[in-house]
Amino acid sequence: MKITQIKAVPKDFQLESPFKFASCTLKYLPYALIQIKTDEGITGYGECPAYWDPSGETQESAIGAVKFISEALIGKSPFQISDIMNICDSNIYGAFSAKCGLDMALYDIQGKKLNVPVYEITGGNNNPVKVNAVLSLTSLEEAVKKTEKFLENGYEHIKVKVGVDLEQETKVLDEIVKMISSETKLFVDANQGWGDYKTALQAIRKLEKYNLAWVEQPVKAYDWDGLKKLKERVDTKIMADESLYSYQDALKMAKNNVVDMFNIKLAKSGGIYLGSKIKTIADAANIPCVLGSMIESSLGMLADYHFAKSYKMETCGLSGWTLITNDFDLGLKMEKNELRLMSDKPGLGYQDEKVLEREFR
Repeated sequence: MKITQIKAVPKDFQLESPFKFASCTLKYLPYALIQIKTDEGITGYGECPAYWDPSGETQESAIGAVKFISEALIGKSPFQISDIMNICDSNIYGAFSAKCGLDMALYDIQGKKLNVPVYEITGGNNNPVKVNAVLSLTSLEEAVKKTEKFLENGYEHIKVKVGVDLEQETKVLDEIVKMISSETKLFVDANQGWGDYKTALQAIRKLEKYNLAWVEQPVKAYDWDGLKKLKERVDTKIMADESLYSYQDALKMAKNNVVDMFNIKLAKSGGIYLGSKIKTIADAANIPCVLGSMIESSLGMLADYHFAKSYKMETCGLSGWTLITNDFDLGLKMEKNELRLMSDKPGLGYQDEKVLEREFR
């Protein structure tokens, strides 16, 4: 089987309301879709979840990267993902969302060819995928209402966005702590909002009373020294997100004992194959991981779904796609705190390929 054609097209997804965190407010999602055709008539689909923050990628740059690399990939086997990703690394350095879209489509083709779901190719099983709740920066009243819904739906992990107004954020956390049981794990994500080590240290000290499971990305992405100093000087576990893109980053962090935990996101790591290399490094170094998302659509979320079935995670932040108002109907569902795919079709498992085909006409 050989790749005969690769296409990339823009796709804007609309959010039901702005999603606000420390470094950005998302009003819509300017992404790209990927279609890869083969000489055996099997077609695979993927998504490039690219918005400027935090990766520096855009819809236009993702499409440009895919178009630039396509000629070098024509004639390759969709099963040669390692070789394909090496070609991508040599010609489109970074461009993680573009690689993610290509990776998804290639795995989709593999599953269809072998007549199995992607998670079987990557060594997974059919265990349920439980996800954590995410509370964006919002008012106290709205935070309480959303937390009530989270608890009604049985969420065992709640992530609270912080990093802008610590006084307001502690008020929110005060109320949440009153509402949750001791079994519910609470953690915060500063999204680089505290900036430097000193500010982050002061903030974490003030938040220690909440017995947080961990603090995600407390300093700027480039400040690995700050991450390491925080890890050494606070009791709360420190997690890298925006500081961690490639498996090379993961290896350096593990060797230098920079953080306690990793947040793996396929959109910022280049997809399933490259994301799995980060997980392998983390496992070897006994670094726990969570699986995050960039608010992919249900198409992009399918890759996360199969990844979550393949690798052990502390929790999975995979509920953001439910905020999209013009999403595809691909058979992906949220049932309380569980992500489920209501289809047994091979590959990524979407119910109706025609829904995706229309985007490329």
